[in-house]
Amino acid sequence: YDCEKLRTSPPLHHYNTALERNGVPQPIAPGYLTTVLGDEAASFIHRNKEKPWLLYTAFNAPHTPMQATPELLERVKHIKEEPRRTYAAMVVGLDDAVGRILRQLREDGLEERTLVFFLSDNGGPVKVNGSLNDPLRGWKGTMWEGGIRVPYLVRWKGVLPAGKTYDRPVSSLDILPTALAAADTRGVAAQPLDGVDVLPYLTGEKKGDPHDMLFWRIAERDIWAVRCGDHKLVQQFGKRALHDLSSDIGESKNRQDQLPDVRDRLLKSYKDWSSTLPEPLWTVYKDATAEGGKPNKSKD
Repeated sequence: YDCEKLRTSPPLHHYNTALERNGVPQPIAPGYLTTVLGDEAASFIHRNKEKPWLLYTAFNAPHTPMQATPELLERVKHIKEEPRRTYAAMVVGLDDAVGRILRQLREDGLEERTLVFFLSDNGGPVKVNGSLNDPLRGWKGTMWEGGIRVPYLVRWKGVLPAGKTYDRPVSSLDILPTALAAADTRGVAAQPLDGVDVLPYLTGEKKGDPHDMLFWRIAERDIWAVRCGDHKLVQQFGKRALHDLSSDIGESKNRQDQLPDVRDRLLKSYKDWSSTLPEPLWTVYKDATAEGGKPNKSKD
C-alpha cells in the first residue's frame, strides 16, 4: 500500500504550523491549521478517487492551545464567556473542515463507496478549554462517563439509515473490524481483534448489545472501569463505585452495597481481563485532576 503521512511538528500552534510529510519537513503551512488539514484531506480524496484508500484525519481542534480565527469568533459572538467562546469557535472550524471532506466525497461520487467514522478520543478537559460535559460526571483522564463517553458518528450513504440514533455501547475498537467487514476482508487480521463489526447492529439486522462487556484502564494511576449492560463499576481516586447508567447517567449514586452480586461479578471480570494485558508501553500524566480541577465526590 502507498502511505502518505502529514503531521504537525512541535510546538503546536493553530496558525502557520510547521508540518512534516512522510517525515520530511515542509514549508510553514500558512493559515488556520484546522482548515489546512481539512483541505489536505479533501485533496487526498480527490487525488486517489480512482483507487481504494483509507484516510485517517486527526484534527487538532478543539485541543489546546485555544486559538480561533476572527471569522470563527464572529460566528459565535453570542457566547460571551472565555474560553467557552473560543472553544465553540474552534468546534465551528472543525465542523467546516469535516464538511469540506464530506463535500469532496460527494463531488467525486464516492459517498456510497465510503464508510465514514467521526469521533473524539476522550471527554472534555472542562477546566482547561471551556468544554462542558454535563450531565455527565468527570472529565478527560477519568473513568466516569465525562471522561470516556464521546461523540461517535457513522455514515455510509445507501447502507446505513440517515438520522438514526443507536444507544447501546460501542467502542473505537470496533472501527477496524467494521471496516474489514465493509471491505469484505474478514479474517485477514493477524490476530484476534477486540472490537466487533457494528454494521449489522446499525442496520437493525442484529439486536442487543455488540459487547458483553467493555473495559477501560490506566494502569499507572490504578483507575479503571468495566461496563456490562447499564451497570458500570468504576475505580477512581482510590474509591470504587457501582452505577446504573440507565437511571443515573451522572454517576452520582453508588449502588455497590445494594447490588453486591453485580459488583463482585464485574470486579472479577475486570481482574480476569486485566491479568491478560501486557505492561503498558507508554505512560500518561498521573495527575487525574490536571485537566478537571478537584475530584467531585460520589453520593452514596
